Amino acid sequence: MKGFKTASLIIVFSILLSFNTVSVVYSAKARPDLLIQSISGLPESIARSGSFSVTDTVANNGNKKAGAFIIRYYLSLDTIKSKSDILLVGKRRVTILNYQDTSSDTVNLTVPKKTPLNQYYLIACADDKKKIRESNETNNCTASQTMTNVSTSSGGPTPVATPVGTPDGNAATATIGPAGGTLSSPDSKLALSIPAGALTSDTVITIQPITNNAHGGIGKGYRLTPDGQVFQQPVSLTFTYTDQGLSGAVADALGVAYQSSDGYWYWMANPVVDKTAKTVTATTTHFTDYVNVAGYNLRPGATNVKVGQTVRLKLLNCYLEDDGSGLYSVGLRCDDTSASGVAPTHYRVSEWAVNGVAGGNSTVGTISGDSTSATYTAPASKPTPNTVAVSARITDGTAYVDTLVSNITIVGGYTGTVQFTWSANGGFSASGTANVTWTQSSTVQNVRQYQASGTINADVTVPGCGTKHDSGPIANGILQLNYSDINATIPVDYFFNFASGTVQVACTSGPPANVQIVVAIGCPDGTPTPALTDETTLSGSYSCGVINLINASWKFTAQ
Repeated sequence: MKGFKTASLIIVFSILLSFNTVSVVYSAKARPDLLIQSISGLPESIARSGSFSVTDTVANNGNKKAGAFIIRYYLSLDTIKSKSDILLVGKRRVTILNYQDTSSDTVNLTVPKKTPLNQYYLIACADDKKKIRESNETNNCTASQTMTNVSTSSGGPTPVATPVGTPDGNAATATIGPAGGTLSSPDSKLALSIPAGALTSDTVITIQPITNNAHGGIGKGYRLTPDGQVFQQPVSLTFTYTDQGLSGAVADALGVAYQSSDGYWYWMANPVVDKTAKTVTATTTHFTDYVNVAGYNLRPGATNVKVGQTVRLKLLNCYLEDDGSGLYSVGLRCDDTSASGVAPTHYRVSEWAVNGVAGGNSTVGTISGDSTSATYTAPASKPTPNTVAVSARITDGTAYVDTLVSNITIVGGYTGTVQFTWSANGGFSASGTANVTWTQSSTVQNVRQYQASGTINADVTVPGCGTKHDSGPIANGILQLNYSDINATIPVDYFFNFASGTVQVACTSGPPANVQIVVAIGCPDGTPTPALTDETTLSGSYSCGVINLINASWKFTAQ
């Protein structure tokens, strides 16, 4: 398929006219305007009933000084202050704040002992009780840029609850009685075996596939009903996995987890992994939501990176070990290497490698790091093949355990320029140069697509309004390379388009004209799109006069 071809080059403009409009300007009364400019020092983890210190800066952006006011602080699941947020013990008093002035100080805060275990933003609110009349009463609260984990004890990782999964596909149902029986999910990824004597009467058993929100989750989740059903004998849950689906994990790390009513995930004891059959089996005596999970993994398990750019990798725990904390086998965040609150594993990396080469090389990229994390740097040009295996050889401190692999695809692209001119009846015209970078976004069978970024520099002329030179970012755009085979190896042709943001051209009377520049190679008169003869350099020129007169020339070089 060749996809949709847009028209050649379009300039969209709109002029809004106002008639019989009377403007009245009132002089606002001088008032202060308090807002929190910054919050710093929030720790990655804090304990229930524990104390910590942060520093904030409050500003008065109004035109009148503010008298004494109080800054109060909240823990919030998002960045918007709401009634559900948790008020912390501790506050800061500002005695007076002149207009266009700031006040910075450090405050000691304490977490209430019944605070739910979760990740939170810290929100600081100036004049939280609204004692001062301000010109703007809606901007007093500001959230921290980072989050903190509230845990049961200082310094430890914090279990994190997740939303329950939602149905994802058809359910499988069977009536099973005291004699026992079996049931498999429609995708055959979960097999349920109920032994004789587990049920006392005929019961309708259902396996409903659901979205997998578990920490370290692999594949779909499954909701087993009747929810809360208790069995007289343990029933077996057998999950099937594939090597391709492990994505940064290994078979030895696999297990089964279930979700409790409060949203936390718990590792099920004594899972049995059969590497030959590629199954993971656990037993249970009750029904709820179950998933196949990895106890630890390498994040990200797979990702794309541009040539010359970097990816941060980290070895993470998904479920707590038994450390005497009382939090045995509870799920932890293990899906984001950059966020606070993720939990490092007790395993250690003894060697980082790329395609089996320790440290990598200039052809496939390099890797350097420590015992738990590393940075991969993609090569200057796209290798062949362009997906490399970044591996972490892990130990338990004394002996080799396993090797985890992250599959990283080096994304190539093109950079270059487009010169264009456009004119139409009535004196409308535009001419300029675009500096474009195309970054590969997808390959689907015989179509390879790239997303545009860069800048457009153009002179835009609107009748009655004059000419404006504008330089701004490319708002969006696509380059599509078409091939004749599903493996995208036999090139045929290509087309591209990109657009600017809104450009305002001042007019002698009335409001300004709003203009958007859209450059598109492809003409409705049937003019052939450029042939894709050399994938290392895309260059050519194009003219189309069906709607407006356009002339464009370009050259893009592969990165």
